[in-house]
Amino acid sequence: MRQEPSGEPVWQYGLLPAGRLGDYEDWHYRFAVDAYAHNGLRALAKILGQIAPDDARRFARETAAFREKIGRAVFRSMAAAPVARLRDGAWIRVIPPRTHLRGRDYGWIPNILCGAHSLIDGEVIEPDEPAATCILKDLEDNLFMSPASYFTAEHDWFSRGGIALKPNLVNTPVTYLLRDELPRVLRPFYNTFAVSYYPDVHTFTEWTPSFGTGGGPAYKASDEAAFLTWLRLFLLREAGDVLHIATGAPRRRFRQGERMELHGAATFFGQAAFPIQSKVHEGFIEAAITLAPGSRARRLALRLRHPDGRPMARAEGKGRPWTDFDAQSERVFLPAKAGQTRVRVWY
Repeated sequence: MRQEPSGEPVWQYGLLPAGRLGDYEDWHYRFAVDAYAHNGLRALAKILGQIAPDDARRFARETAAFREKIGRAVFRSMAAAPVARLRDGAWIRVIPPRTHLRGRDYGWIPNILCGAHSLIDGEVIEPDEPAATCILKDLEDNLFMSPASYFTAEHDWFSRGGIALKPNLVNTPVTYLLRDELPRVLRPFYNTFAVSYYPDVHTFTEWTPSFGTGGGPAYKASDEAAFLTWLRLFLLREAGDVLHIATGAPRRRFRQGERMELHGAATFFGQAAFPIQSKVHEGFIEAAITLAPGSRARRLALRLRHPDGRPMARAEGKGRPWTDFDAQSERVFLPAKAGQTRVRVWY
């Protein structure tokens, strides 16, 4: 199926064979299937890189070629689909959830749960690409606010929007985190918690057909794991050889006297731990990052966000001036050394 035929282009050219999607009986070439297959292949290439570098390079080239074919099919479908209107009156291009479809599919599962955002989640489209912006705007203004989701009045766009009927399984918080759009990270994160968490038994439901009504299994490991993955990535996230710390922590967590602690956290580089203590009334926020011996990280990127948005003025490491920080992005960059590294940032 992935060999290019001669003659006229074919919409599904280079994609995996058609198949079912979850509970849907119809067979189609759905982009979500290819996107997540691509995601798995990229992860396998990284693993191979540690045990068989030559095989990993060949595998990575094959994976890149697969991604190119998916992208070609996606943008061919995008070019044939009608545009969609946003809340501000602007019009944007949309990506259908499958080939041979000019517009929306039937139902919220193919359009939202397994729709175009799967292409970002599956690393076919980068989070900062223009196409990703179109996908997110279409979700926020149209799909999340459609009758097939939590359709609400105009004034409820913020408090009841940004999530799907299976709110833990559309990874927009991760996409917004990678785009460094913190307010947009936190909105679906908290809304998801509000609609699907059951405090009496400390669990998430699979989906919520309406507010206050849980559907499907109550103890749904995949949904619970997804929400906890978001929380973990807000506090610890690997990117290349850099360990990002507290990237998604909200400003309110840095108010005077607030303290965040993490102990024995597993990362791709080895175990990590930290306390972050806010003493903004005294003019600073401080942290102590501990890495286990043998850590494979090369650099730490620590984000310390003043609760009132004040810019960083200076930093200290081991009691001495530290110049490797970026006031605009509110990050301090530190060497990834085993043991404890202490830093204090003044505002």
